[in-house]
Amino acid sequence: MDFKEFKKIAEKKLGERFFNTRIELNKELVEYLNLKKVEEDLTKRIIELRVKYKIPKLQYEEDSIDIPYGEDQSYEDSAWLSGDKKRRACIYKDLNKVLKIYNLPFFFYGWLEFYTLYDKLLPSANSQVLPISKTDWEDLKKHPPTTQDKRQIKHLYSLMLNIKRRPPKDKSKIYNKILKYLDSLPKNKERRFRILETALKTYDAGKTIKDWDDVFEKDMYFKNTYKIIADKIDTNEKYRGIKKKKFIQKLRKQNERLKKRMSKITKKKLKR
Repeated sequence: MDFKEFKKIAEKKLGERFFNTRIELNKELVEYLNLKKVEEDLTKRIIELRVKYKIPKLQYEEDSIDIPYGEDQSYEDSAWLSGDKKRRACIYKDLNKVLKIYNLPFFFYGWLEFYTLYDKLLPSANSQVLPISKTDWEDLKKHPPTTQDKRQIKHLYSLMLNIKRRPPKDKSKIYNKILKYLDSLPKNKERRFRILETALKTYDAGKTIKDWDDVFEKDMYFKNTYKIIADKIDTNEKYRGIKKKKFIQKLRKQNERLKKRMSKITKKKLKR
């Protein structure tokens, strides 16, 4: 069974509901990583890795290959990366350092690797990632999985080990160890930021910004106040059915929540 077939079976078996929370949380982190200050710092680090390992200009469609393993299984990989085990190990080590800098969960390793190899930022990290290495499992302690993450990992391992009901004796030891470890992890109470799109528009609140002025027909510099942000969000001045003053108060609270959640990936100084 190749990865694409396995993915189809997994999606059908688990249902989209198992992936929604993680997909939205990953998208949220990608939005934070795309903000100017963070994106500039991340790009510098990735460029340094490309130079360090002399990575050529790769195209995903041309570089992607299927690597067979076992009797009837395979996984997707990079032809360039799989050609040198020592180089792969070094890149893996360096990318894990980047994950730690931004306090990102192990779900983001593939996202970073894709960006490093192909110079493309995916809209979200892959939510269907199995913790396999020791580093992956240790990472789950730092970034506790959601209830849906745990269900996903359990179900994907049962599919991978071909367990339908009760695991056979030769597989029960490792499967029960996985279940016991997952159950021992603390509960992740994080929920997706439902008003993320609006909150991101408050990111530059209080800063001096440049904008086109239709009256003077030129760019003007001014302080980006919450009043201006509110008018830009609701150009029809209905302010989501509430008074403008209250709407501005909501924007201030959203900005506080945004900064708090963003601090998870910017808690370490980005300047080097």
